[in-house]
Amino acid sequence: MSGISLSRTTVLTVVLLVEVAVVLFFVARWYSRRWGWKSTFGRIRRYLRATFADLVRPAVQVYRFGRNVRLIAAQLNDPELGGVLRTGLGDANARLAGEPDTRPFAALVSRTTLTLALSGLRRVEPGQGPWRMRENRWEANRQAVTPGPADLVDDVPAVPVVIGAENGTVTLLDLLRAPGVIEVTGPDRQVGSLICAVAAQLSARLVPAGSLEPDVVVASGLHPRFSGPQPLAVLRDLDARARTGNYQHPLTVLFCGPLNDTEADLLTAVAPGLPMLRVMIAGPYAGRRWKLPLDETGRVVAPELGLFTDSAPVERGVARALKKRASGGIPDRPVARPAAPAPSGPRPAAPPAPAPAPVVPAYLEEPEYEETPQYSYSPAQPEFEPQYQTTGGWERPEAPSAWDLDEPEPASPQTGGLSVSAVSARDQEDDRTSRP
Repeated sequence: MSGISLSRTTVLTVVLLVEVAVVLFFVARWYSRRWGWKSTFGRIRRYLRATFADLVRPAVQVYRFGRNVRLIAAQLNDPELGGVLRTGLGDANARLAGEPDTRPFAALVSRTTLTLALSGLRRVEPGQGPWRMRENRWEANRQAVTPGPADLVDDVPAVPVVIGAENGTVTLLDLLRAPGVIEVTGPDRQVGSLICAVAAQLSARLVPAGSLEPDVVVASGLHPRFSGPQPLAVLRDLDARARTGNYQHPLTVLFCGPLNDTEADLLTAVAPGLPMLRVMIAGPYAGRRWKLPLDETGRVVAPELGLFTDSAPVERGVARALKKRASGGIPDRPVARPAAPAPSGPRPAAPPAPAPAPVVPAYLEEPEYEETPQYSYSPAQPEFEPQYQTTGGWERPEAPSAWDLDEPEPASPQTGGLSVSAVSARDQEDDRTSRP
């Protein structure tokens, strides 16, 4: 009996396994036709990859931020950057001589390539040479546009400033090719950081060699610890100097915070008459301008200009470059040291007279403030003090407050010389006499 029972159990087990296998086969066929095994495994793989990316994202962001800071500092202190930009811009301008509406306005510089972003609606091919077309941009090998020691570099006017870095590429915007106003919008912290970093580059002459040196004006309202001139005074002074012909600087760059309606209207009125004025505004502006919108992380997203870069490391990169230059690692400008005078012989000539002090514009002078009396409110008092008659004679009432609304006093002139109780008794007497 035990053998028969064992054989029966084995047969039932085999039959049950076959049934389960058949059911699983049909379920798998139905699931494959309904959703598909390949797409399911793809979704699981993407989910696991996204989970891992979210876990390591903070560490990756810190690493990329430090790498971009070092890259910006290295490019700003690179002595070859000016020659590369001037050679590339000169060659591009020569090739675009027949296209008046197409000009390079931004450059993307890496260790191996130079890319120029072009303005205009037409797609212009670079032709033969080191340039190749890539997404409406001209890209060339950096070594092909790097001038040699004996090469003559054309003096191409440009004012390139760093506005971001990403994926090993530094983005520089040419302020000379920009319109009169550049609008930077986004969170206050990121907008202020980018505008202050650009102002620091121009003020400290931390620009590529051969660039124009503009007159930099930082107005009040941009940084809480810097009280500069009012934008209204700066615009009026520049407009007056332009009308009188006393405008000597090749380019003036004004950095200011959000403008009110009066300042925005004045800027719209004087901007066409000041072609060498550039204004970078922290906030919206309704006139003709370029827009540089920033997101919460400080990333520049400007699809109209085709610029996508991270502006968060610019402030740290500029500070790192200035610190390295101040420490003596990179000299600011070569200084010619005079030779020591000989101990004997004729006395050296007297030093030349010092140059006259430069004329300080009106908007850079420290304003004088006059002490004005503080406004204080005091309610008007009556010229006479009324007195009221009571049963005990004349007495002077207490002076009422300017903010109180007092009820009329008993037996005052406002009740006809009668008290409240007298008025009530008279009303009751009238009611009794009127009844039938």
